[in-house]
Amino acid sequence: MYLLRRRLRHLKTISIFNVSLIKEQGNHAIEVKAVPSVFVVIEDLKGRCLYVSEVQAGTQLHAQFNELPQLSYTISKVRLKVIGRVPGDLLADDSEEAWVVLADHVLSFNQLHHVPDNDLPLNFFKGVNVPVLHFSDGIFTLNGAIKSIVDSRDKASTSCTSTRAKSFNFNSLLKLNKLLEYSTQLHSELCELSNSISSEVPDQGECYSKNLLIDARKNLEETIRLRQERIKYLQDAVHGRPSAPRNSAEDAKVNEEYGSTFFEYSDTKHHLKTLKARRMQQLFQAMQETDLFTSNGLVIPDSEQSVFYAQLRKLNATSLARDSNRISTNTLLGHYLLFLHILSEKILFVRLPHRLSYYGSTSVINNQLPLYLTSSPTQQHVADFERAVDLFNLDIMQVRQFLERHR
Repeated sequence: MYLLRRRLRHLKTISIFNVSLIKEQGNHAIEVKAVPSVFVVIEDLKGRCLYVSEVQAGTQLHAQFNELPQLSYTISKVRLKVIGRVPGDLLADDSEEAWVVLADHVLSFNQLHHVPDNDLPLNFFKGVNVPVLHFSDGIFTLNGAIKSIVDSRDKASTSCTSTRAKSFNFNSLLKLNKLLEYSTQLHSELCELSNSISSEVPDQGECYSKNLLIDARKNLEETIRLRQERIKYLQDAVHGRPSAPRNSAEDAKVNEEYGSTFFEYSDTKHHLKTLKARRMQQLFQAMQETDLFTSNGLVIPDSEQSVFYAQLRKLNATSLARDSNRISTNTLLGHYLLFLHILSEKILFVRLPHRLSYYGSTSVINNQLPLYLTSSPTQQHVADFERAVDLFNLDIMQVRQFLERHR
């Protein structure tokens, strides 16, 4: 069992043993063995269908589904349904064919029981509609579904008290011989590789290690000395004692390191700001054909200065509600929401107080408040729309404050 965790993508084959239909009759249950056809369905725990097998016709207590595709799912818990066709003798003469769920199992692939033998007899399992899953690292079934060894053997064999000793056969000895040869060859190759590595670096490693230890000791002593001087300087400052003048060479070194770090920080900050400005300009060009950038639009870029001086207007719910052309208004609101979402999430990386969800002309705020108006809105819809406009204006103010700080 070389898989650390079995996933659905490791599943190769599904077998169903003791395929039976349980018919309730009063207080008794009758097992109807002859199920004409059967197939299996794999779902996730949320009820989404992941796979439906082909129909196995004329099953005789055992059905095996070998034509499983390459399922790329990484989940380890699924729901397996075994569905069979009701025999005709259980239906009325004029009834159409009917299908029924024979079994519904919730399987956790990492809590199954390993099946030691590949050739499984039909009486190896107890219960009905027992699933057997074939993975890359073995065959597994439900816990408690395998009969004990005494139950699975014939009655006559259970009465025998003699103990059978295991013996080797020719194939077992041949396999053992091959394993020993492979182990010997692997050991010799490892020895050769170790000797070749040792010959490349004979005794110089100890010398290098000694030099490294000496350098590390010197660096540690220098660090301790500087910290002791710093402690002495702080103690003198606390007690008001005049301290000795600091070493100008050390101050120059510190100033030089600070200047280099500050220069790198400033250069990186300038490069990042330039990149954001370029991406904002690309966004403006991509949405230039919308009504956002018209003379009376909601986004007013400054052509004389950088893109960070662009003005983002807030919405007015009253004026939007009075507009008779609802289609163009809803489209404009959707474009404005998409523009603000891309600007904040993909370019400026600003966390907005309220979530924006773009769905064209029916976009929403916080996944529930509509940022659009229908042709005949109800009073509740208008109230939700006004609330959505207020929350959207808060997001606009958040982006405007960020642009003002980075001008």
